[in-house]
Amino acid sequence: MDIIVEENGSEKKRLTFHLGSEKYGIPVLRTREIIKAQDFIIRSVPGFPSCHIGVITLRDKVFSIIDLKMAFGMGTTDITEKTSIVIVEIQRPDQAPIQIGLLVDHVDEVMDFLDSEIESNSSVVQSDDEHVIGFGKKSDNELVIFLDLDKAIANI
Repeated sequence: MDIIVEENGSEKKRLTFHLGSEKYGIPVLRTREIIKAQDFIIRSVPGFPSCHIGVITLRDKVFSIIDLKMAFGMGTTDITEKTSIVIVEIQRPDQAPIQIGLLVDHVDEVMDFLDSEIESNSSVVQSDDEHVIGFGKKSDNELVIFLDLDKAIANI
């Protein structure tokens, strides 16, 4: 999927969040809800991969929770007052979309990126890491790593 044609117009909206010291961005249109992690009991489920830390119930629905730091080999996420669960929609080939929760250190903001502020992954590095699809740059000191949610979750 090409990040440039993901949305209409010349601006691309991304929900940004932190994993450790790095800032990540996902399409706002794929975000369903943001909740405080400390307000929920994450129940362990035997047999899940280690980054699938459990499930929560929200309005009578069960959501699988994935610790993105753990999934990306960055350690585990400590649950603090800033820790959030971002409920997102994941598209799966030949299957109905599902909603899952992503555990993140904290949610920052929704940012608009112009085409001129976006670099594709292939123009920056040679990598087999398909879940990183590009980078948004607002200034020399601010870089946002764009994730392809479907590929990030499929690789877990």
